[in-house]
Amino acid sequence: MTADENVGMVMVFTLVSALQEKLQQQIDDRKQREVEEKEQQKMKRDAEEQIRFEGKRVTIETFMAWQQSFYDELQLKKEQEGKKEAMKSGKLTGKELFLQDTTLNESDIRFLDDDGAVEVDESLFEEFDDVED
Repeated sequence: MTADENVGMVMVFTLVSALQEKLQQQIDDRKQREVEEKEQQKMKRDAEEQIRFEGKRVTIETFMAWQQSFYDELQLKKEQEGKKEAMKSGKLTGKELFLQDTTLNESDIRFLDDDGAVEVDESLFEEFDDVED
């Protein structure tokens, strides 16, 4: 190798080193910006959470307005339930039947008092081969 062939080598090394440093600096800057953005977003979420946590200050006027809307809402629900009951009239639930008609309670007792004599229609079971008489 001659000296003429190595003339530009030091300059190329210097340029590559400078380029690497510049790229590394850009990468570090980008990472730093991402970290700062995440911190800002977290601080923003925390601030929003704190505002939501604090809520509104309650004054007599705001309480009275809330109370009125609450009572209106309750009245609306009662009216809707009344409409449902009107539609359901004539159709009692099982519990309502037993509460209104006490003879239904006694019918089970009469069934049990029949000395366990239950009539069985054996013709219903003729299809089954494993049933013995």
